[in-house]
Order: sequence, then C-alpha cells, then structure tokens
Amino acid sequence: MAKLKIKNFGPIGDGLTENDGWIEFKKVTLFIGNQATGKSSIVKLYSSFIWLEKRLLRGYITAEDILSPEFNFRNVLNFHNMASYLQVNTLIEYISEYYKIVYSNGRIKQIEKYNKEDEAFDVFTAKVLYIPAERNFLTAIENSKNFNELPTSLMTFQSYYREALKEIAVEEVSFPINDIKIKYNVKGDETYIIQHSDTDHVDIKIHESSSGIQSSVPLYLTTLDQTNQVHNNCNNLKEINLEYFSNDKKNFTQAAFEVLQHNIERRKSKELSELNKNLNDLGEIDTYLDNLLEDLMEPNENKQDKKDKVLNLINELDLLKTKMKSISSEGINLIEASETLRFYNVSLVNIVEELEQNLYPISQQILLYELIKLTNKISTDVFSKVERSKLIITSHSPYLISYLNLLIQGKSLLKICENTNKSDDVKIKVSNAINKLVNIDALLDGEDVAVYYCGQCLVNKVEKLDALITDDNGLNNLLEDSNSKFIKMLELEEYLKHAKSN
Repeated sequence: MAKLKIKNFGPIGDGLTENDGWIEFKKVTLFIGNQATGKSSIVKLYSSFIWLEKRLLRGYITAEDILSPEFNFRNVLNFHNMASYLQVNTLIEYISEYYKIVYSNGRIKQIEKYNKEDEAFDVFTAKVLYIPAERNFLTAIENSKNFNELPTSLMTFQSYYREALKEIAVEEVSFPINDIKIKYNVKGDETYIIQHSDTDHVDIKIHESSSGIQSSVPLYLTTLDQTNQVHNNCNNLKEINLEYFSNDKKNFTQAAFEVLQHNIERRKSKELSELNKNLNDLGEIDTYLDNLLEDLMEPNENKQDKKDKVLNLINELDLLKTKMKSISSEGINLIEASETLRFYNVSLVNIVEELEQNLYPISQQILLYELIKLTNKISTDVFSKVERSKLIITSHSPYLISYLNLLIQGKSLLKICENTNKSDDVKIKVSNAINKLVNIDALLDGEDVAVYYCGQCLVNKVEKLDALITDDNGLNNLLEDSNSKFIKMLELEEYLKHAKSN
C-alpha cells in the first residue's frame, strides 16, 4: 500500500495526527474539508512521487541522479505549480511496494529500493490520470484547444480528454447523469450533449450546456477511456502463458512482445487508415528496430538475422505492408511502441479534484458510483506484485461520505446474503434489491476505503465503526452546529412570544 508522510508543505503543518503521520492511499481514498487546507496538495504530491518512481523503474533516471546536488525537486513540483510550497523544514516520506523516498533539509536524501528479487515485475506500473478542478475550462470555452499557455497539468489532461473524444467519434456514448448521450463530431471538432424526449431529441454544444455537465463530461469520458485501455492491457496479459513471467529478462521480454502484438492488432483496424499521412522519414523505424534487437535476440546472432526476425514479427501484424511511407501523429508510433513493449500499464490511479463540482447531490452520487464501478472493473488479480487500481478524490461535499457508507453497507449485506443458507430465490431477491438502492458494481469493502478530513494545518483520519465511516468528523460537526443554532433561534422565537410587553 502506498503512503505519504507530510510536514510543513504548503498549507500543511504537522500533517496527519494519527498512524505516526502516514497517510494511506487505499482503493478509494477521499480527502475532504474546507478550501486551502491541503487536500489538493496531498494528492498532487502523491501524483508527483508516482511520476518520479515510474521514471526510476523505467530507467529514465537513476537513484544516483536524484540524490545528486544537481537534482532539483522543485522542478518535479512545478508540474502542479507547487514549487513554492517547499519550506526550510519540509519533511516528505513516500513508501510504495517499490521504493522508499525521503525529502528533508531541502533535497531528496534517501531512495531505498524494495523487491529487488522481483525486478521482472517492475515493468507493471500504474497509469496515473490527474483530473484537475480547472477541467471545465476545456468545455466552457469554445476552441479551448487553441490556448497554448494553460497550466501544465491541465494541458496534459486536455490531451487525454481529446484522445477520449476520438473514441466516441463513431458512436455516441451514454452519460450516467440525466439520461443523456454525448457525441463528438471530428470534422467540426464539436462535442454535443444529446437530450432525448418521447418524440424528439436536442443536440446542444457542450460549451453551451450547464456548468455541471461541462465539469463532469471530461471527467467521465477520460476515466472511461483510460479504464478501457488498462482493462484491455490486463486481458492481453492474461492470454499470455504466465510461465514467461520469471526473473529471466529474455523470457519476460518475449512475453512482453506478445502483449505488443495483441495491442497493435487491436488498434490496427481503427488506425491503419491514418498511417500514411504527414511524415516521410522511415529512419525512425530503423531506430526502433535496432533498439528492439538488443532486448529480443541472443547476442551471438548477427545483426541482419536479428533484423529479419523482428521484421517477420511486424510483418505478421501487417503494419509494414506498404512500407509505411509515413507515420501519422494520430496512428501507431513505433518508437512509442517500443516503450509499450517494455512497460505495460495494468492498473489506473485516477486522481479527481472536486468530483462534486457544480453538481446536484444526486448527480454527485451517480458520478461517484460510476467512477468506483470503473475502478472495480480493472482486475489485476493474476499479477500479485501489482498494486490495485485506485480512485483518489478531493471534495468539499459531505454527501460523498454518506454515499460511500451505502456502498460499504451494501457489500457487507451482499456477503451475508451469499454466505447464508437461504434459498436461491431469496438471495436473488436481496441482490436485486441492493442493486436498486445502489450500483451493485460499485460496492466496496470497508477496508478498501479511507477518508481524511483536512483542517487548519492538520489532517485527521475519519474513523470507522463496524467498517462504516463514522459521523464524528468536522463536516458533520458543522452540520450539528448549524442545527444547534437553528434550535436556539426557535427558542428565542418562543421567548419573544411569551415575554412581557412594556
């Protein structure tokens, strides 16, 4: 389980008051509280360490590089505009299944590698999707893609969002809120919200739609697309003989190449028509082949034999059928495919800022359940060394706690139902009843959920009672305070009624 310890970083002072300061990131983790209390700071910092860890695993940077005086951690934080959050006494510790990384006294001072005996599994890294609160800028402003000076995190998310839009260019997709559909017109580069009635339907451009739709559509579509990509990766891996997955790098690479074949074959029919545009330089293919040879073939084979073998594999996929006079930027970039060959995402860490943004409470519930359902969809059980996918949320909405409790209670009830000696008819009736109350595909075990309340300079873990999130937290205390004040006003009203007149 990944976890962070944070002290004196941005708005965060002493950090978490329990668990020796360790904030644990579970399958579903919710950070909730007032503005400027450190919710986003925590999840952005977590995202930054995952990014740094992936670069270590993929060999883009070494521990020695990071520990050197020349390495500036502020450059990593600049992606989320947090470089100024570092203070003289900032302490940050990050622990995952792969690394322990410690920042103190103005620099990263320690990097400890775990699981050294299982390095063959290091390639199974998580895809990190960061969905910023500013996402509605992409849908509220027409032609927002033409803005070149957006924050880096928003520009990155925009690229994922536009990738997701292309996936729905052929067929409109259902949106879980208000029974509407979404379609994307490639030619006009327009996204439409389709609202159906009994006799007709209305197509509304997304930049003319409601603020809640503008906020939730890019969130949902991008999560759906990235989930499907990771899910397909998992299915591809399951088709490969698992005896390949050993510490033998050559065997592992052979298995990884089979994964690449599956993946390219799946994408080929959709993208092959776009491969003959824009670029005439085939030198990139030769570079790709030369790099690939080193991993795939035995060192005692001559270069030409190696090249022939790789060409045969690629020819089987029909990707070099016409010698590919060009490689479209929208098509399969073989240079990037070499990265796919060695590093495969089989889980998704989905980090969502302000899920509830501009949404009515029932819509918050629907969207939350859909995101959790997608998180549950990605199964990596066969990869025991891989951490499961996660959904990490920041929010100001107390409703989300109640909605999470419904899922936890529903899961508990379903387990009781499955383990009882009641008839199948009774079990089916209870299961169907649970599904009417909540989305049964989004049910959660209580141990897979963590909720943290962020206050002034401090973070408190919201405790659980019988696996359920308790009401004893800052948000409910605010509601209780409001109710208490209202009762006092009613008492004052009664006092005025019965007080003596002059």
